[in-house]
Amino acid sequence: VVLQGTIYDILDYLERAVWR
Repeated sequence: VVLQGTIYDILDYLERAVWR
């Protein structure tokens, strides 16, 4: 499902934003 991939992409983005 593309939705799962999108969620992972968003999580990765949020994780990077938090780990700055």
